[in-house]
Amino acid sequence: MTAPNSPPNPVVEAGSFECPNSGKRKLEGLSSGGTTIRLSVNDSPVVTVTAAGGAGTYTGCTFSDSNGSHLCNATTISSPGAGKLTVGGSAVLLSSDTVLAVNLVPAGSGTAKVNAGQSKLTAT
Repeated sequence: MTAPNSPPNPVVEAGSFECPNSGKRKLEGLSSGGTTIRLSVNDSPVVTVTAAGGAGTYTGCTFSDSNGSHLCNATTISSPGAGKLTVGGSAVLLSSDTVLAVNLVPAGSGTAKVNAGQSKLTAT
Protein backbone atom coordinates (compact mmCIF):
# COMPACT_ATOMS: atom_id res chain seq x y z
CA MET A 1 0.00 0.00 0.00
CA THR A 2 1.24 3.51 -0.78
CA ALA A 3 1.48 6.29 1.80
CA PRO A 4 -1.19 9.02 1.22
CA ASN A 5 1.17 11.64 -0.28
CA SER A 6 3.66 9.42 -2.09
CA PRO A 7 3.43 8.56 -5.79
CA PRO A 8 1.50 5.36 -6.52
CA ASN A 9 3.25 2.11 -7.35
CA PRO A 10 2.37 0.05 -10.42
CA VAL A 11 0.73 -3.18 -9.24
CA VAL A 12 2.56 -6.41 -10.14
CA GLU A 13 1.50 -10.06 -10.03
CA ALA A 14 3.30 -10.49 -6.69
CA GLY A 15 0.67 -8.15 -5.23
CA SER A 16 -2.85 -8.83 -4.01
CA PHE A 17 -6.24 -7.32 -3.19
CA GLU A 18 -7.85 -7.62 0.25
CA CYS A 19 -11.62 -7.30 0.63
CA PRO A 20 -13.21 -5.56 3.65
CA ASN A 21 -13.84 -9.02 5.19
CA SER A 22 -10.15 -10.05 5.11
CA GLY A 23 -10.38 -12.15 1.93
CA LYS A 24 -7.34 -12.02 -0.35
CA ARG A 25 -7.19 -12.29 -4.11
CA LYS A 26 -3.79 -13.17 -5.54
CA LEU A 27 -2.85 -11.59 -8.85
CA GLU A 28 -0.47 -14.26 -10.10
CA GLY A 29 -1.08 -15.41 -13.66
CA LEU A 30 -3.09 -12.39 -14.79
CA SER A 31 -0.60 -11.52 -17.51
CA SER A 32 -0.76 -14.97 -19.09
CA GLY A 33 -4.20 -14.41 -20.62
CA GLY A 34 -3.53 -12.86 -23.99
CA THR A 35 -0.93 -10.12 -24.27
CA THR A 36 2.63 -10.89 -23.25
CA ILE A 37 3.62 -8.45 -20.52
CA ARG A 38 7.10 -7.14 -21.16
CA LEU A 39 7.25 -4.76 -18.20
CA SER A 40 8.10 -6.26 -14.82
CA VAL A 41 9.45 -5.17 -11.45
CA ASN A 42 11.58 -7.64 -9.48
CA ASP A 43 10.74 -10.28 -12.12
CA SER A 44 7.00 -9.88 -11.49
CA PRO A 45 4.92 -8.65 -14.48
CA VAL A 46 2.78 -5.54 -14.06
CA VAL A 47 -1.00 -5.96 -13.90
CA THR A 48 -3.29 -4.01 -16.22
CA VAL A 49 -6.64 -2.56 -15.22
CA THR A 50 -8.32 -4.80 -17.80
CA ALA A 51 -6.71 -7.99 -16.45
CA ALA A 52 -7.44 -7.17 -12.79
CA GLY A 53 -11.17 -6.61 -13.24
CA GLY A 54 -13.70 -9.42 -13.48
CA ALA A 55 -13.90 -12.85 -11.90
CA GLY A 56 -11.46 -13.86 -9.19
CA THR A 57 -12.11 -15.46 -5.81
CA TYR A 58 -11.01 -13.86 -2.57
CA THR A 59 -9.87 -16.70 -0.30
CA GLY A 60 -10.40 -16.38 3.43
CA CYS A 61 -13.28 -13.90 3.14
CA THR A 62 -15.22 -13.95 6.42
CA PHE A 63 -18.52 -12.50 5.17
CA SER A 64 -21.52 -14.55 6.17
CA ASP A 65 -25.24 -14.22 6.72
CA SER A 66 -28.03 -16.57 7.83
CA ASN A 67 -27.40 -18.70 4.72
CA GLY A 68 -23.72 -19.26 5.52
CA SER A 69 -20.47 -17.78 4.28
CA HIS A 70 -20.11 -16.08 0.92
CA LEU A 71 -16.76 -15.27 -0.67
CA CYS A 72 -16.15 -12.18 -2.74
CA ASN A 73 -15.81 -13.55 -6.27
CA ALA A 74 -15.22 -10.59 -8.58
CA THR A 75 -13.33 -7.33 -8.80
CA THR A 76 -14.36 -4.00 -10.26
CA ILE A 77 -11.84 -1.25 -10.97
CA SER A 78 -13.54 2.16 -10.88
CA SER A 79 -10.54 4.31 -11.82
CA PRO A 80 -8.58 4.48 -15.06
CA GLY A 81 -5.14 3.25 -13.99
CA ALA A 82 -1.91 4.84 -15.18
CA GLY A 83 -2.53 7.56 -17.73
CA LYS A 84 0.79 7.21 -19.56
CA LEU A 85 2.01 3.73 -18.58
CA THR A 86 0.33 1.10 -20.72
CA VAL A 87 1.00 -2.48 -21.79
CA GLY A 88 -0.59 -3.83 -24.95
CA GLY A 89 -2.86 -0.78 -25.07
CA SER A 90 -4.19 -1.30 -21.52
CA ALA A 91 -3.43 1.01 -18.60
CA VAL A 92 -1.29 -0.40 -15.80
CA LEU A 93 -3.09 -0.72 -12.46
CA LEU A 94 -1.73 1.60 -9.76
CA SER A 95 -1.75 1.14 -5.99
CA SER A 96 -3.85 4.33 -5.73
CA ASP A 97 -6.62 3.07 -8.04
CA THR A 98 -10.07 2.36 -6.61
CA VAL A 99 -10.59 -1.40 -6.49
CA LEU A 100 -13.88 -2.94 -5.34
CA ALA A 101 -14.26 -6.52 -4.15
CA VAL A 102 -17.69 -7.76 -5.24
CA ASN A 103 -19.83 -10.31 -3.40
CA LEU A 104 -22.71 -11.34 -5.65
CA VAL A 105 -24.76 -13.18 -2.99
CA PRO A 106 -25.66 -10.11 -0.96
CA ALA A 107 -25.18 -8.03 -4.13
CA GLY A 108 -22.69 -5.76 -2.50
CA SER A 109 -19.17 -4.53 -2.82
CA GLY A 110 -16.55 -2.84 -0.70
CA THR A 111 -13.30 -1.05 -1.31
CA ALA A 112 -10.40 -3.48 -1.43
CA LYS A 113 -6.93 -2.69 -0.12
CA VAL A 114 -4.36 -2.84 -2.91
CA ASN A 115 -0.98 -4.40 -2.17
CA ALA A 116 1.19 -3.40 -5.14
CA GLY A 117 3.61 -6.29 -4.59
CA GLN A 118 6.60 -3.99 -5.08
CA SER A 119 7.91 -0.61 -3.93
CA LYS A 120 10.84 0.10 -6.27
CA LEU A 121 8.97 1.70 -9.19
CA THR A 122 6.60 4.63 -8.70
CA ALA A 123 4.46 6.58 -11.12
CA THR A 124 4.07 10.35 -11.12
